[in-house]
Amino acid sequence: MPFRIRSLIVAFFLSSAACAQTQTEKPDQVSQSQVKGGVEQLLSARTYTVAIMDGVIIHPRLQVLFQKFQTGIQKNPEVLQNMQKAAGGKLGPLPYDRRFGLTKPEYEEFQAFMERREIKSASSGTERVTVSNQGGIIRFVAQGKLAILNTIWLDLNQNKAHVKGYVLPFSQTLNITESANAFDSQWTGYMWEFMEPNELDLSKIDLKNPGNLTIIGYKIIVGKLAKTGQTLVQVKGTEIKDGVRTVGFEMPLFFE
Repeated sequence: MPFRIRSLIVAFFLSSAACAQTQTEKPDQVSQSQVKGGVEQLLSARTYTVAIMDGVIIHPRLQVLFQKFQTGIQKNPEVLQNMQKAAGGKLGPLPYDRRFGLTKPEYEEFQAFMERREIKSASSGTERVTVSNQGGIIRFVAQGKLAILNTIWLDLNQNKAHVKGYVLPFSQTLNITESANAFDSQWTGYMWEFMEPNELDLSKIDLKNPGNLTIIGYKIIVGKLAKTGQTLVQVKGTEIKDGVRTVGFEMPLFFE
């Protein structure tokens, strides 16, 4: 289906606004052996019952405000671009603008909802997944809705992840220190990521004619939820070719 660049920008804004308190360590701050040992503890070789957390619970008032915001951005796509251009193409908190389609009190209410993380993940069902570890190579065997896991493997010896032929270098460790987030829990984890282009500069995108936009992005997170002790595996993939989305999925999974 044709890709709507405005929806991407709205999603990026929400992602930035909803980000929980996070501490990170870059690849040069954590050893390969630390990552290998941590992941092998989180994904020991056995069969798991996996909750598919791709449902969303959103506060009704936030949904109303979000729809108004999205309509405003669709009518005035240049407003976000101009703000990001002034910020050097970087994402971050946005000052109020009436072209958002919200009054100033509504926008403040919208931001307050996002700060409270009033968007939660919900389970849409469970599947059985088998994890194997052969000499530091972790693979998955899954069926049905989770068949995408069959295309994913982790090379803990090289500290790289592989998805559908793409190689994802290790990006960082994550330490989410607040429980007010989509998973309703503090959590820690390891992230591998591949992105082309390396940084998406919104200020250089023609929002009214995104036909030349090409993006490839994959992300894998393996972590642990403090509240339940479950292993979190989050897989996200996006491919856009000449303005047309060809791949788009995001699956947070709870292994137990």
